[in-house]
Amino acid sequence: MAPWQPISTTVCGLAPLVLIPGEGTELYRGVGAIVLFGLLGTAIVTVTFLACLTALIFGLSRNSSA
Repeated sequence: MAPWQPISTTVCGLAPLVLIPGEGTELYRGVGAIVLFGLLGTAIVTVTFLACLTALIFGLSRNSSA
């Protein structure tokens, strides 16, 4: 299983609850929005910031050993 699959299935499952108003969604819409946008924010930080940080650390360690 790819590491992005649990996030993508949760986001796809929560998106209709948060984005499409309807009967029964008013109780869970707030919690769904918090979870949905929290997962999306975490995924964006993981893909961008952590990749840059890892490249920076490997680059610094390579420069210090040379």
